Parts: sequence; C-alpha cells; structure tokens
Amino acid sequence: MRTGSAPLPKQATRWSRSSSPVQTRTVSALRILPDEQAEPIVMAFYQGMTHTQISENLQVPLGTIKSRIRDGMKKLREELEASR
Repeated sequence: MRTGSAPLPKQATRWSRSSSPVQTRTVSALRILPDEQAEPIVMAFYQGMTHTQISENLQVPLGTIKSRIRDGMKKLREELEASR
C-alpha cells in the first residue's frame, strides 16, 4: 500500500480529477501499489526515464528495478481488469 513517499506526478493527479474513466482507474490502481513498485513505474512511464536511469537514481540494482516494474505492471493489469 502506498505510504506517500513516492508522489504521483502532477499529470496523473490532473487525470484523476478530470479525464477519461481509463485514466482515472489507472491513477487509482497506481495508488494501491507499494512504493517500491509504484515509484519506478512513475519514473519510467510518466517521467520517461530508462531502467538504467531509474536504477542509478534509486541506487538499486538494474535487475531489481526491472522486477519491480514487471511485478507492479502485473498488479496494475489485475486491478484494472477487476475494476471493469
């Protein structure tokens, strides 16, 4: 569960207020992820960072970043499918 240490980007916050239902559900699903998964996903998909850049920025091994993104994306897919 998110503790707030990795804030969602402003664009995602705007989406949750006034956008399509898909965008709103995506932001809601991101908020349920643990910070260790949400943070690299936000960095990759909202900030456009490469996995290597994320690894260096967070000082976490590259393989760990890839696993966190993969596991987080799996949880996002499951959450979004369940909320249809």
